[in-house]
Amino acid sequence: MAIVETPVIAKVSLLNFLYIPCIPLLTYLNIPAESIAILSILLIIDWFTGTLKVFILKGNLKSYRAIAGMITKASIVLIVLTIGFMAKGVGLDFELYLSLLVSALIISEAYSIIGNIYVCITKEDIEEFDAVASIIKKLRLIIERLLIINRDKL
Repeated sequence: MAIVETPVIAKVSLLNFLYIPCIPLLTYLNIPAESIAILSILLIIDWFTGTLKVFILKGNLKSYRAIAGMITKASIVLIVLTIGFMAKGVGLDFELYLSLLVSALIISEAYSIIGNIYVCITKEDIEEFDAVASIIKKLRLIIERLLIINRDKL
C-alpha cells in the first residue's frame, strides 16, 4: 500500500498554479500562447500520471519528493524565461529558438506522460530517458555558439 503524507496533494496542487504568472511573461517573449498553454497542461498531467504511477507501483509518495518534482517542472519554465530575457536584454532575436525549446519541452513532457501511463497499465517500472537534462545540455551549447557568433553585438 502506498504511503502518502496528508498535505502532499494540497501542497503540490497549489504549486501547479504558480505557472499562471509565467504565462504573460512567456507571451511577452513572443512564444505562441497555444504552445505555452499546451506545455503548462502537459506539466500538470505529467505530475498527475507520475503520482498515479507511484500509487500503482505501491511506492512511497512523500511531500518533499512531490514538491521537488514540481520545483523541477517549474525550473523548465524558468529556463525558457531566462534564455528569452537574456536574448531580449542583449538584443538578439531568439524567438525561433525559444519556440523550438518550448516544442522540445512539449515533446519531452508527452514522452514522460506516455511512459507513466505504460507503467500504470503494465505495473512494470521502466527506466526513463531524461530528455529535459539532454535538452538543457544542448541549449548550453547553442547559447555558447550564438554568443560566439554575435560577440560583436554584445
